[in-house]
Amino acid sequence: MNISLMRLRPLVKELRGIRYELQRLNDMRELELAHQGLYIKPPVADTSGPDPEISYVDEERDYFRELQEELGKIAKDQPE
Repeated sequence: MNISLMRLRPLVKELRGIRYELQRLNDMRELELAHQGLYIKPPVADTSGPDPEISYVDEERDYFRELQEELGKIAKDQPE
């Protein structure tokens, strides 16, 4: 093993310990903020259960229909 690496081993070990402690402090702070309702990292979504149903929506068509409803050109309760 290289002599210079042997001299740096205590420094590397100390830096690893400091990094580990900083990660722990960061996790504790995020937990405190989560209890206050603030999230730095978004909460992980619960993916258990059945898959959600997806329906196709034509947003452009809906926009024009709602615009016509607002302008009074078509009735709001008119089926498509």
